[in-house]
Amino acid sequence: MDWISGLITSYKTNNWMFDVSVILLITSIAFVLWRYFAKKMERLVRMTKTGWDDAVWAAMWLPINWIILTVGLAMVASVYAEDQNSALLVYIPLALTLALTGLIAWAFLRLIDHAERRFISKGKDETTVNALGKLMKAAVLVITALGIFQTLGFSISGVLAFGGVGGLVVGMAAKDLLANFFGAFVIY
Repeated sequence: MDWISGLITSYKTNNWMFDVSVILLITSIAFVLWRYFAKKMERLVRMTKTGWDDAVWAAMWLPINWIILTVGLAMVASVYAEDQNSALLVYIPLALTLALTGLIAWAFLRLIDHAERRFISKGKDETTVNALGKLMKAAVLVITALGIFQTLGFSISGVLAFGGVGGLVVGMAAKDLLANFFGAFVIY
């Protein structure tokens, strides 16, 4: 998140209260513009015949609200911590990265929920849709957890190697079960 530090230092004055006020004003303007755009976009999305744009829009608009707020607050915290010569200044970009990672994961989880509801409303098998939804949610959570661990400085290469070898072992052990499952799935 070096771009935030560069943005702050390029427009920095000697008065931290003025800097915080400007950042809060810009964040508020961005939020108001986003809400205006969101209302227009929602009307536009409702007029289309496809339902996927509804699902994507419903999943994304709320996390984007929080992303705007989070970035603004991180910039305010950076300005204040820099003025106070706080040791927390080095942790603000890390906290922002973690928050943005969580918000993006939340958006994907919301998208999966909306997709599940859409498939069920179209008459697809509820059990299959729920099972695939849970599998997709687990994949998003695992990928998010790996990203968070990597951000925190843990090496995830060993976890990925173990996952690859573990997947191979489980796949070989369950090949008959999977063959029967997919055979029944094809017949059904």
